Amino acid sequence: SIRAINQQTFDGEITILVVDNGSTDNTREVAESMGATVISEPEAGSYVARNTGIEHAEDDYIAFTDADAEPDPDWIANGIAALESGADAVSGPIRVESKPTDGTIAKFDEVLGFSKETLKTANLITRREVFDEIGTFDEDLISGGDVEWGNRVEKSEFTYRYDESVVVSHEPRRTLRELLGKNIRTGYGNGQKERIRGG
Repeated sequence: SIRAINQQTFDGEITILVVDNGSTDNTREVAESMGATVISEPEAGSYVARNTGIEHAEDDYIAFTDADAEPDPDWIANGIAALESGADAVSGPIRVESKPTDGTIAKFDEVLGFSKETLKTANLITRREVFDEIGTFDEDLISGGDVEWGNRVEKSEFTYRYDESVVVSHEPRRTLRELLGKNIRTGYGNGQKERIRGG
């Protein structure tokens, strides 16, 4: 992700924040060597980590992607253009691309990996004022916090847009364990939303 962000065509300044959510490898050293600022967040949770990133971000626009995702070169330029043309939050396709050497699980994930036109934090660019107004991600949710946040955007005065030119590629799940883990996590998150928010 960092390498792809360093190669963006956007001609403005880009600040890269990496939230280290309890890694035990050399994440910090690698990220810093590539020009990123690393923030430690000891409390486990993807939405806790994202909210920590929001807290430390200082710009008017905030973009999110995953560590195992690779934004297209025009990702930020096209996302900012969408915001400047009237959107308040924008996301786009998340392409899961398997390799010829990958097995059946990766091929399956390539077809069904991400719901189309659903807001996901693997590919999200938004105005800071949206967080200021409707709040950050729900840290109680183990999964689906990005969709829940998107629902709040759509119920507010802000405008969400799905833009086919705002593209991110994502690594596929390659093992049955990874695929089941994802489905269990998302299923549990959906159950949480039903209980906590009534859907």
